[in-house]
Amino acid sequence: MTHADAQRLVAIKSIPLVFSSISEACLYLDRELSSVFLLIRRQQEVDLFWGINSHPQPSVFPLEETRQMHLQRLQQWSIAFQRCVLSTTDIHSTKVLPTVLLAKINHATVTLMLQTLFAATEMLYDAYTPQFAHILSLTEALVSTTSRKKLHPSAPSFEQGIIVPLSFIIMKCRQVGLRKRALQLLRQAPEREGMWNRDSVLRVAELKVSIEERSRVGVEDKELPEAARTTRERIVELGGGRVGVYFRRSGDDSVEFMEEIDGVISDMSAIL
Repeated sequence: MTHADAQRLVAIKSIPLVFSSISEACLYLDRELSSVFLLIRRQQEVDLFWGINSHPQPSVFPLEETRQMHLQRLQQWSIAFQRCVLSTTDIHSTKVLPTVLLAKINHATVTLMLQTLFAATEMLYDAYTPQFAHILSLTEALVSTTSRKKLHPSAPSFEQGIIVPLSFIIMKCRQVGLRKRALQLLRQAPEREGMWNRDSVLRVAELKVSIEERSRVGVEDKELPEAARTTRERIVELGGGRVGVYFRRSGDDSVEFMEEIDGVISDMSAIL
């Protein structure tokens, strides 16, 4: 862990045994999400520079200590949050329930992102299908209890609503049924959540699914082979208003191909 990392950790408050309110719990999670996304961006920069096959093992990787710290804090947050939920009398009210569901979605998503941060193969994500299904079920519950205009509850200060969790499912979960459900929900998401533009994310997600699903040859329950999976997607402005989405094949890091796509903005690096 670098000195800068240590300084940032000192600035992060300890997770209490129980939160005084749902709003306080959301503020703590908000800070954690911001810190985790910084870690993910740093990992992506290293991955882009060295290439996935050049990584040392996670046990000696410089960012591993920070990753483990965040996983521990997220577990502590979950315990404190459940205690808070149990003591909240109006938990099922139309104002509180959406906030609770969104907090659970964000917590489950960022936990899964950290658990798979050093994935050396896209095949690893298949082991986390139950976690993807859990995130999707929570999101469906949120959508069913909230109108489209209020899918982004105002109580917490989350910039991350449902666009990032749904796109993460679509990009990394290869179970066809879950992917289809996630795509359907993403089309119902707010037009924008913080820096995330729904239509931009949707176009890239649909392109990735289209490329990968060609290899199933109509057998939806068949495991998607590693050679059919894409990874390390990145968006590059080509000039003249054109944008290219670059892909690499999982297991064959030496070959990169590009698909040109309309209407995509280049602010999606944190979820690719």
